[in-house]
Amino acid sequence: MVKPYSPHRPAPKQEAWLRLDAEEALFGGSAGSGKSDAALLAALQYVDVPAYSAAIFRLTDVDAEKPGAILNRARAWFAGTAAKWDDKSNSFVFPSLQLGGGEPASIHFGYGKSKAELEQRYSGPAFQFILVEELQQWQQDAYLWLFSRMRRLLGHPVPLRMRANCNPPSFGSRGSGWIRGRFIDHARHVADGRPYKEHWQARERGEPIPDPPYFESPPSTEAVELAAKYGRKAQGAFFIPAFPEDNPGLDWEDYRFKMVKLDAATRAQLERGDWWKVSGGKFFKPEWFEEGGPVQFMAAAPANLMPLRAWDLAATKPRKGRKDPDWSAGVKMAKEVLQGDRLRIWILDARRTRDEPGAVEVFVKDAADEDSQLVPVHIEEEPGSAGKNNTHNYATKVLKGFQVQGHRKTGPKPEHWKPLSSDARNGLVVLLRGPWNAEFVAELCALTDEHDDFADAAALARSLLLGDGSLERLAALVAE
Repeated sequence: MVKPYSPHRPAPKQEAWLRLDAEEALFGGSAGSGKSDAALLAALQYVDVPAYSAAIFRLTDVDAEKPGAILNRARAWFAGTAAKWDDKSNSFVFPSLQLGGGEPASIHFGYGKSKAELEQRYSGPAFQFILVEELQQWQQDAYLWLFSRMRRLLGHPVPLRMRANCNPPSFGSRGSGWIRGRFIDHARHVADGRPYKEHWQARERGEPIPDPPYFESPPSTEAVELAAKYGRKAQGAFFIPAFPEDNPGLDWEDYRFKMVKLDAATRAQLERGDWWKVSGGKFFKPEWFEEGGPVQFMAAAPANLMPLRAWDLAATKPRKGRKDPDWSAGVKMAKEVLQGDRLRIWILDARRTRDEPGAVEVFVKDAADEDSQLVPVHIEEEPGSAGKNNTHNYATKVLKGFQVQGHRKTGPKPEHWKPLSSDARNGLVVLLRGPWNAEFVAELCALTDEHDDFADAAALARSLLLGDGSLERLAALVAE
């Protein structure tokens, strides 16, 4: 029952989404693919049935109210229709369109940052349709708890549907790891049985994903339990991949132009729906940076740390013919001595820029001023006299009054990254929480590709702090 309340007909991928007869499904996997429209269309399907109850969840109420977000979109869609907003229940209420009337249908807009918050808010209500928007922001236990809120309508053949949409998660986000494991890594096409990754790779070569665009993963524990409760066969978790070109309402060229400003890993996620580029790193794994992983994120650092900042400098501005040059990246790092002379690394800040040499100098100077003259500055030198001249320029002009030293790297890069990788794997690394976390972690987890500037700067900082190998010895003991 979509037509009276939707301003447009479903696009083909959205129509496939509406036709899917499955208990659990994920839609999207890239930005601009029409995910929010698909969410509203699916919620509307049974609003002609008395007492039908749907719910659309975001992480916070602020997320739902943002311009263009799901609740504001619903307000625009339903303006002037029979649907009425009810402040008390935070729901749109729909009069029954069936003869005989009955209790009205509703679509509730909810939120919850955690399982505990959801339990507090929603222990009573039950729904036939639940959709989680931006699933990559959610913890797995919060998402799974929502299955307990699904209940059939007596006397009506309305199916129970758990739905979600998302983009491939950024590393360190709540959703990284478990979403791939549930919907992507084991998904196979319902017709030809090929893994989703093979179809995605074929699409990258220009081959279309075959119809129907459904990929199924094996049934989860929750799906098995839910099916047993109602005497049905358990279904797997379905995935419908959708891309920007699947959304006819998107100005694709303008959207693509804006994507150029993103780093390569994030652009691959959002523009091409790439779940693997940023998770295929050889040296750092995304699960290390998830909640409960070996790498910790702390809100504050000890006051007695003695940090240094290391730079991997590049002075190139994006321009025609070179849209994705290297970055000038600086990493601030310190070591902490714990009880029993145990050590761990604190990564306190990471920042980067791509600009002309003069602008890069200003960027480095601003960071040094923020750090103070007590924080030594170390610069990785390029081979030859140019590298030495660059260090001299920073020591005598740009950072005059600061402790500045240049360092010449020898040997293959992977050998410099491995010690920090070992530290992270063995729980010896702490990141100070900050807005830089996501892009820093994303690069580390994509080190087999393109950019390695953060990794080079971090490796230099680590070697200066712990060049004696003490942390490697501790890592070996932990591993044993």
